[in-house]
Amino acid sequence: LAPGRLRRPAVIAEPASQVDLLPTFIDLFGQPFWHHSFGSSLVRRQPGRKVFFNNPYACRTFGLRRGPWKYLYEYNSDEAFLFDLAAHPGETENLVQAHPDQAAAMHAEVDQVTRLFDYLYRAKRFC
Repeated sequence: LAPGRLRRPAVIAEPASQVDLLPTFIDLFGQPFWHHSFGSSLVRRQPGRKVFFNNPYACRTFGLRRGPWKYLYEYNSDEAFLFDLAAHPGETENLVQAHPDQAAAMHAEVDQVTRLFDYLYRAKRFC
């Protein structure tokens, strides 16, 4: 897809999101310019990469994946979920009570990003 830009095809095994595509394309084509992408280039290895996700409809679920941890928060029900995907890849055990500090830290990050997106949409900074 990028003749002359990649030495060989690569598989990126770390978590990523659609928002990482723009910064990745910019790196691949060597055309740096200012952009407002929230993501980060997949060309650049980032141990502990953060991936935010949401479903703003229905139960309004927001979350964060970082390393083996996955955190979900449902605003409508005020329920939080924390999973260690290395230990329980099927997300079978909610670890919020067992790891309250981890859950609180990830909740703060999710809340900060959610507030930023709300602000940007209300200020019509996104199309």
